[in-house]
Amino acid sequence: MLYYQETIESVLDFFGTDVDSGLYSDQVKVYKKKYGSNVIKKAVGKSLFYVFISQFHDPLVYLLLGSAVIIFFAGSQFDAFIISGILLLNGIFGTFQEGRIALLADQLKEYTKGSSLVIRDGKKIVISDADLVPGDIILFQEGDKIPADARVIEVTDFCVNESMLTGETEVVKKETDALEGTVDVLDQKNMVFSGSFVEYGYGKAIITAIGKKTYWGALHSMIESIEPEMPFKEDLTHLLKVILVSITGLCFFLLVVGILTGRPFAELLAALTALFICVVPQGLPMIMTLAFVSGAYRMAKKNVLVKKLQVVEALGRMNTLILDKTGTVTCNQLMVSHIIAGENEYSVTGSGYEPEGDVLLHETKITFKDALEPLKIMTTATVLLNHAQVTFSEKQDLYQVKGNSTEAALLRAAQKLGMDEFEIRQQYTLLHEFPFSSFHQQHSGLYTHNNGTELFLIGSPESLEKDGFIPTETQKKLLETYFDKGLRVIGVVHARLEKPFPGMTEAGEKFVITLKIAGSLIGYYGMNDTPRAGAKETIQQLQDAGITLIMATGDNIKTARHIAQEVGIIDQQGIVVEGKDAKHLFKDIGKHACDTDGGILESFPRVYARVSPQDKFDLVLSCMLSKCGATTGMVGDGVNDVLALGIAHVGITLAASGTELAKRKARVILLKDAFNSLPAAVAQGRHIFMTLKRVTLYFFTTNFSEIMVLVGAFVFKMPLPLLAPHILWLNLVTDGFLDSALALEEEEPGMLNKNWLKTHKKLISTDLIMRVIYQSGVVAILSFGCFFMYAYKDLALARTLCMVTLTVCQWVMALNCRSLHHSVFSLKLTGNKWMLTVLCIIPVLLCSILYSSWGQRIFKVVPLGWNYWKFILTAGVVLLCIEEVRKWIVIYKENK
Repeated sequence: MLYYQETIESVLDFFGTDVDSGLYSDQVKVYKKKYGSNVIKKAVGKSLFYVFISQFHDPLVYLLLGSAVIIFFAGSQFDAFIISGILLLNGIFGTFQEGRIALLADQLKEYTKGSSLVIRDGKKIVISDADLVPGDIILFQEGDKIPADARVIEVTDFCVNESMLTGETEVVKKETDALEGTVDVLDQKNMVFSGSFVEYGYGKAIITAIGKKTYWGALHSMIESIEPEMPFKEDLTHLLKVILVSITGLCFFLLVVGILTGRPFAELLAALTALFICVVPQGLPMIMTLAFVSGAYRMAKKNVLVKKLQVVEALGRMNTLILDKTGTVTCNQLMVSHIIAGENEYSVTGSGYEPEGDVLLHETKITFKDALEPLKIMTTATVLLNHAQVTFSEKQDLYQVKGNSTEAALLRAAQKLGMDEFEIRQQYTLLHEFPFSSFHQQHSGLYTHNNGTELFLIGSPESLEKDGFIPTETQKKLLETYFDKGLRVIGVVHARLEKPFPGMTEAGEKFVITLKIAGSLIGYYGMNDTPRAGAKETIQQLQDAGITLIMATGDNIKTARHIAQEVGIIDQQGIVVEGKDAKHLFKDIGKHACDTDGGILESFPRVYARVSPQDKFDLVLSCMLSKCGATTGMVGDGVNDVLALGIAHVGITLAASGTELAKRKARVILLKDAFNSLPAAVAQGRHIFMTLKRVTLYFFTTNFSEIMVLVGAFVFKMPLPLLAPHILWLNLVTDGFLDSALALEEEEPGMLNKNWLKTHKKLISTDLIMRVIYQSGVVAILSFGCFFMYAYKDLALARTLCMVTLTVCQWVMALNCRSLHHSVFSLKLTGNKWMLTVLCIIPVLLCSILYSSWGQRIFKVVPLGWNYWKFILTAGVVLLCIEEVRKWIVIYKENK
């Protein structure tokens, strides 16, 4: 059946549904069984065998395998066997790591699910997108994501963004009429498709296809595995190229020198090839991915869902954060607290979206029936021009709004007055409606009623005054008090024409003209959107962490100032600028210098009022392009925030109050609208950044120390201190165990210290390079010293001592790298269970190869007596003490 060719009635009959009542529960059960769930089934994952084989798909591994073949035919079959065996162990471990990453990724995907407003059993209800079935009557409004293919049956300036399907940015205005002939899917204007978004207007549709039967499902298969982009990909790629070229040149040089000095070619080739594969960090991206996924999983458990893994680290480096007011700083549970109707002022009791409450005039309860005419007109206007749905989520223990939060507050006020919504809607017939526009800041409608035509308009006081609707002196005085209290104010205009409206040709122009001639200002609603519980403390924590906070809101200056002062973004002397006056400031941000911590200069205003979506976009872009190189975050939940959310380094929205379009554009979603979880997310981001640094430090320190040991042997014209089995053993210990354990280190204290951003800006910093050089030098001296003492007495013993000393030093280095600043003795050993487990496993493995005949033969080592262990353990203690002294000096200087 080609639904776009069918009339609305025939599609409704086909699915046995009704526009007003929707499907009934028994029908849903039948359709659920027939059509299944509205999900695209998981793509079949890679088999375990495929994952295992892919571990060897690496040019470096090819090189080592080629070396093993050469060594085998050169006469050292046993060494070739060892190289192949350790490669096998690395492959097994890599398979295990990928499996763990995939498991964590699967768990992350369970933290977010979409929902839709549908009509079932004659009632409007919010259900999970997965529970939708063909035949469901679904309602759409501005910002909604379309979860399934559907035939449009009612529209009010209903325009949809289908760019993700068509590639065209132009929105498509939808209509209800059946189309003739065969029409390309991109031109089916009476259909909406899964994956697109409502730009503006309202619509009602009947679902015709779900899951893989949708147009989107037919084009794309769902990719289940996360393919993260490395945050420092460009820098890391450059670094790896430098290392690859350098180590290739060094190995070639050592090979030539070794041949000229008469060293056995097979032994030399095996050692240098193993050294090559050891030093080049082919396992580092996987370990970093593990750190990212683990960090994202820990954030999810704290109600912070990260959609793109690289954002985990960006959160840590964020030094500028721009906040929307409504729904971000405030709880976005608007409640009408005051009403100006005519010359009277009413107060409204209750809390947020709670339905309980009364409308009072001089402490006397008022109902719709006994209300004065101005209040009746205002209430009628807000019911007719209302498309919001308020539902209570038991799971999240909060009221959720499907639609505009302002409309939801107005609807609750009408309900508190005891108005019969159904009766009012029956009395008025809609002729034409102009949906709310962020640009015009108005929402209006034209209706027939009692053989006449009535015009209703609600909008911001500024937009109404611009159109000539001026408040009375009494209303002005009351409005001033509302603005001073930080209330959001919405005005209501009404006009009645005794004659029917003459046709709908050029309706928009005639509508505006008629309003200006016949309309009158009835009154205002004052709505209170109080700051979120704990918002002030959260903002203080972020500021204490060195993050520059800026608030940008569509509210007027007085409301913006009141809220900003209440939560501590500015003080009493703080400057608030309107968006129209701030454009030159946005340009200046990019030209001026920055604070010492990289934030925007204090001289720039911290609060911007009456900003448009484009203003927010310009503000975010200016911060990002400033000389500060600011890592910029944006928190918002509305359609007007989408531009800014999309361009920001870290776009953040809220799960419950955020529109579907905002949740699509944002890279971070605060589950349960947990704004107070932002400091913890920043701390976790900084922890991940430090994890990357400690992993990088450990990896290069341990591997460079092995290079130095070998170079030392060439310089002093001594036998090779390490053979291929020794280097491959060390490689297994370093990459296979300790580096991975470091990637899972717990968060250390001090992550929200204000000075953190000053000292941690780059992953590969001068400080890190210097630490790699000096620590690898210390380890090399200690290990080569043990080798040097016995090299001419007992070469096998000397090599064993060198390998074991390096192993113990790596063991100690892992402890040192648990924190780059804090003493190892200040950290709980049980804080990282993976590290504790690995630290117990390595000595057992080491002893098993030292004191077993098979281990001695395979790894070419000899058993060590206690007198030798004293040298080895002393080397480990020396390394530990040197690093502890360095940390103490650093801490002393910082506290001085």
